[in-house]
Amino acid sequence: MHIPPSLYSAMRFNFLYVDRYVFHKGWVYPETYVPYCMLRYILKGSAVFTINGVEYQVHENQVAYIPDSCMLECHALGDDFEFISIRFTVTVRLNDNDFLAEFFHIPPVTENAEQAVLSYFQEVHCNATSRNSSRLFRIRGNLELILAWLVEQTPEAVLEESEGHAAVTVRVMKPTFLLKVSGIGRHGPLPSNRTRASKWWWTTLSPIPRSPLIPNF
Repeated sequence: MHIPPSLYSAMRFNFLYVDRYVFHKGWVYPETYVPYCMLRYILKGSAVFTINGVEYQVHENQVAYIPDSCMLECHALGDDFEFISIRFTVTVRLNDNDFLAEFFHIPPVTENAEQAVLSYFQEVHCNATSRNSSRLFRIRGNLELILAWLVEQTPEAVLEESEGHAAVTVRVMKPTFLLKVSGIGRHGPLPSNRTRASKWWWTTLSPIPRSPLIPNF
């Protein structure tokens, strides 16, 4: 599915809240409407998250994605259940779709989270409680790194290695907005026709550092 260029360029992720939770055996979170997105890194134990009536069992070293405008119910399965939870909103939405699942194919549960992913969650939590003047940028940056990693784990993601760098894109994200851009970009003059634009994207913008999904002109 194609993302309209205007929405693609306007897409932002607004951080709301982060906290670390520890629950004991018997914990139940009754079914509740959730008006924002959540990312949860499971630190210890296991539980069942029921999202819009569908049950997902989660355990240590998994990342759960809970979309906005869903009905959520949770209950612990063991003695101790611990996770870091980040709340955020997405600035774009199309036809009431789950934007991150529909366009970037992020699933409700992603397995085998790398140590780096845990560090992104920890950085968000640490900076949210600090007085560092740069904390807003560190929070947003680490939130987007988490989302980038989740996108990279999907079957629809395309990973390309070139000269020690990795380029990541998603099949649905055809960068047609480049055809409307003129002038000088970070990598030199932008092409003026469709054929050259497509070639310029893959040959010039593909060997970029790992994680960014949008070229930074």
